[in-house]
Amino acid sequence: MLVIIDEMFEKDKLTELIEQCKKGESKAQHSVFNLKKDEYFAICKRYSSNSQQAEDMLIESFTKIFQNISSFSYGNFNLWARKIVINTCINAYYKEARRKEREIIVEDFNETAKTEYESQFSYDDLQHCLEQLSDNQRIVFNLYAIDEYKPREIAKILDINDDTVRTLIHRSKLKLQKLLTNLEKKRRMQ
Repeated sequence: MLVIIDEMFEKDKLTELIEQCKKGESKAQHSVFNLKKDEYFAICKRYSSNSQQAEDMLIESFTKIFQNISSFSYGNFNLWARKIVINTCINAYYKEARRKEREIIVEDFNETAKTEYESQFSYDDLQHCLEQLSDNQRIVFNLYAIDEYKPREIAKILDINDDTVRTLIHRSKLKLQKLLTNLEKKRRMQ
């Protein structure tokens, strides 16, 4: 019961802060940032290759949220804002991809067969393994496995072929399994 009351209070507080943000009040913006920064940083971290890039994505996301907050009229603010965060991360990926293309960086995909796991992995273990995926694999895997988009939706968001999405999903799963298997073997040897 107390949790429900706390959630209602938080929702009312957030609604009030959003209205203040629409009026351009910087203290309200600061409060919304402090309320949501950890949650949205976790999203950015999943899509980034390092913490600095995730921080940049977070700041850019909040800039867009506050620039467009007047267009938010009703509904679930968190869903609306999360969509902005995810789109910002995807756009950052494209920007980085274009930069890499200019530098002619070629990525290598080394995959192996699936294996089953007998142990649990920490969030840090999984995050470390995600960071080792190629940018394409990490973006597609996050959209598919974490954010629960369907392959067709991912293809539309990223403007790529459905088959390419399915291939990237398959390769990312194989690579993650390889990385986690190696981590498990390393732990057994210790």
